[in-house]
Amino acid sequence: MVQSASYRPQFHYDGNDWDCVVEIAEETVAPGESVVAIISFLSPDQHYGKLDVGSPFLLREGVRVVGYGSVARLLNLEQSALRAVRKGAG
Repeated sequence: MVQSASYRPQFHYDGNDWDCVVEIAEETVAPGESVVAIISFLSPDQHYGKLDVGSPFLLREGVRVVGYGSVARLLNLEQSALRAVRKGAG
């Protein structure tokens, strides 16, 4: 059960785990419940062009799957990726 509105599991897709921050409106989510979440990647430049609407994913804590879903929308991924690339070059 998630006990806070901000959560940091690994976002797993295409055989890889990625660090992310999950923001949910609900304070608690019980097993079996569905939620809409905003997921921010710590390395957005690694995901641009690899995720599409409908892409399936898992949320994991180590090897334990704690959630799953599919991408409903991509919000600012291109802009975030460009900022990350510029920051790394500077």
